[in-house]
Amino acid sequence: MTDKRQAHHWWRTLRRVKVWQLLILLVVFGVASVELLRQNNLGMLERRNLVTMADEQGDNQKTQNALNELRIYIASHMNTSMGDTGVYLNKTYQRAYDRAVQDGIQSNSASRDLYNQADAACQAVFNKTYSFPAYTQCVAGKLSTQAGGNDPLNSVKAPSVDLYRYNFVPPLWSPDAAGIAVAITVLLALLILSRIFLVWLLRLIVRHHKRWA
Repeated sequence: MTDKRQAHHWWRTLRRVKVWQLLILLVVFGVASVELLRQNNLGMLERRNLVTMADEQGDNQKTQNALNELRIYIASHMNTSMGDTGVYLNKTYQRAYDRAVQDGIQSNSASRDLYNQADAACQAVFNKTYSFPAYTQCVAGKLSTQAGGNDPLNSVKAPSVDLYRYNFVPPLWSPDAAGIAVAITVLLALLILSRIFLVWLLRLIVRHHKRWA
C-alpha cells in the first residue's frame, strides 16, 4: 500500500511539470548556446587577426603579446579551435630567414651576387603566390642552377618553419557563458528524457498495483 501511495505521489508530482514547458526552455537555451559558441569562435578569429597584424608590422614584442592573448583566450573558451593550420608568423619567419642568409653569405661576394640575382628573379613568384616557402624554393632552385650545383645556401642555417607556427587546443567545456548555456541545454534534454521515462515507468507500476489490488 505504501509503495502504491508513493508511486501515485511521484506520478502526480511529475505530471505537474509539463513537457512543453521544458521544451520551450530547451529551445531557448539551445539557441543561446549556438549564439554564444559562435561569439567564442569570433573572439578567437579576432585575436588571431591581431597576431597576423602584429607579425606584419614587424614588432616582435607586440606579436608575442598578441600570441599570449590568443593562447589565454583559447584556453578559457570552448569552440575556439584554429584547425590544423593554426597561425603562422609569415613575416617574422621571412625576417629570420633573410638574416640567416645575409649572415651566411656576407663574407662571399660571389655568393652574395648570385643570391641577389635569384632574389630579384623570385620576387615575382612571391608577389603572385604570397607564399614564402614557394619563394625560398624558387631561390634555392635558381642558385643551384646558376652556381653549377654548388648552392651557396647549403652552409646557411635557415630557421625551421615549425618554430613560427602556433596552434592552441581549446577545452571541451569551459565555465564561460557559452559553457554554462550548453550545460543547461544538456541538463534540460536529460530532464525531458528522464521525465518521459519515469512517467512511463510509474504508470506501469500503478497499473501493476491496480491489477493485483
